Amino acid sequence: MTQSVMNSDFVRFDDIRKLVVNAVKQSGPIPNEMGPIYLVRNLYGKVSISTPEDAEADDAGRRALESLAVRLREALGTHGAPAGEPVLFVGRALLDSLR
Repeated sequence: MTQSVMNSDFVRFDDIRKLVVNAVKQSGPIPNEMGPIYLVRNLYGKVSISTPEDAEADDAGRRALESLAVRLREALGTHGAPAGEPVLFVGRALLDSLR
C-alpha cells in the first residue's frame, strides 16, 4: 500500500522523493514506446508527469501514465498534480532541456 498524506497538507521537501519512488514502484508497467518520462516538481511543490506530446496518441501508454498520476495524487495529497491535468504532454525540445 502506498504511504499517503491525504490527511495532511504538509510534507517535508525531503519526504516527497520517498513517496514518489514508492508510488512509481507500485504502479503498473508503462510501455517503452512512451519515450522518456519525467517527474517534475514545480515551484509550488506539485509533482507532475511529463512526456513527449507525440506519446499522447498511444492509448495504452496514456492510460498507464494517468494511472500513475492517480497513484501519485493518492500518495502526495495536495502535492500531486491536479486531477484535470494528470499528464503534461510537451514538446521534445522542452523535455530535452530538462536533462
